[in-house]
Amino acid sequence: MILDGKSTNADFDIAQIQTPQEVNEDAFSGRLDLKLNNRWSSYVRVFRDRGTSNQPNNVAGQVILTTADPTNAVFNLQAIVSDRTTNEFKFGYNAAKTNLVGLAPTVNGIDFSGFILNLSGSVANNGIAGQGSTSGITVPGGLIRANSAQNGRAQPYDPYTLSFIDSVSSVRGNHYLKAGGELRMIRMTTDRLGGITYAFTNLTAFLANQPSTIQYLGDESAPSVFNNGATGPRHLQEQFYIGYAQDEWHASPKLTLNYGLRYDYYTPMKEANNLEVKFNIDHLRSLRQDHHPRRLRAVRRSGPVGGSDPAGRRLRPRQHDAIDRGAGVPARHQPRGRQLREQPEQPVVPAAGVRERLPGA
Repeated sequence: MILDGKSTNADFDIAQIQTPQEVNEDAFSGRLDLKLNNRWSSYVRVFRDRGTSNQPNNVAGQVILTTADPTNAVFNLQAIVSDRTTNEFKFGYNAAKTNLVGLAPTVNGIDFSGFILNLSGSVANNGIAGQGSTSGITVPGGLIRANSAQNGRAQPYDPYTLSFIDSVSSVRGNHYLKAGGELRMIRMTTDRLGGITYAFTNLTAFLANQPSTIQYLGDESAPSVFNNGATGPRHLQEQFYIGYAQDEWHASPKLTLNYGLRYDYYTPMKEANNLEVKFNIDHLRSLRQDHHPRRLRAVRRSGPVGGSDPAGRRLRPRQHDAIDRGAGVPARHQPRGRQLREQPEQPVVPAAGVRERLPGA
């Protein structure tokens, strides 16, 4: 609500929000134990939770809606192979689906959900009791923090793991032996829904339409200029392969030795459809072939230095390409044979969340 007559600054009103945060959570769990016979037994356990948070964030009407849906399930099968040996198999499923969404009202026909207006600093206004002679300026709009440098409309994440675990235990004299392995499959579906952040140094700059910065974060699911227009969420995947063997040796009533060997191997995380965009940090350029006529393209390389694209092809930078070291993406072309150097500031355009300088702009 607006506190009429409280503001001592003719350019601003003082607003106050008194809306509580709403948090809801529902959870259930269950377990079923089965004994098939004297040698075989099994159990199934499931845990499910769902929580939502509806949090008013500022007096401009922004609301942050958070949803969390964790799930855990395990299936266990145990066998008594002999009077000395047992075998245990487990299958596990773990998921932690979350989503953060910024909501904003529509004012005078303008939908504020896709951008924010940031007037930095504070203004002289002693109308708020106990707050001194200055007041902060609210930030209207629906964008929320996407990472340490950018803002976006929403950040949905849907990760889960599938684990196949097996172990064999056996008693041999004074030795308790155990060996086993695990295959762990990690999967995640994600998107990054962006927006535009307009920043102004003060009210005068805002009224004169002179922003200090305009930052655009594109949707990751939007048509990609790096991947021939591919759309949709990205599907990340990774595998862990684990094996171990150990021995618990009761050497005497006063001495027990534990020793073993464990090996873990994991694959690099990749996008299931090879839609990731890589950068060669040695030569500061993108490794993905870019078909946009006004952006740089990666080319093959035959030497030992540099990276490779998802198809395994070696790539090399062109010697006349420069780099925008602030944004970490290629800058405009240099004449062939000239020394590399940073270029002066040029206009920026969006490309799936990456700020790029256009050649010749």
